[in-house]
Amino acid sequence: MPEDKSKKNKEYKNVLIRLSPDEKKIVEELKGDLKLQTFCKKAILNKKVVKTDDTKALLTELSKIGTNINQIAKIANQTKEISQEQFTQLLILQRDGWKIVNKFMEEMRKKLE
Repeated sequence: MPEDKSKKNKEYKNVLIRLSPDEKKIVEELKGDLKLQTFCKKAILNKKVVKTDDTKALLTELSKIGTNINQIAKIANQTKEISQEQFTQLLILQRDGWKIVNKFMEEMRKKLE
């Protein structure tokens, strides 16, 4: 039986804080891409806050690589074959994708240390 959402929401309490315009600007800069609520919870509970400003650029690059791979896969499915050039391009795209992911993971590891 599904939980009563109104009961679940009553378990949480709101906290209101007031910030000066300068303090608000600092919080906005510090939180990066995080939602304000997530950032504040982590900061208040003394948890590690990691800015992820580069995430959008990473996802854009990976999306472009994925699009290229899908185009080659579509051709291969239609023709039931793949050329050596297309296969080489797939390997290069895969390698580039892993480079981006590994670079991002390394940056996250450094931020978490």
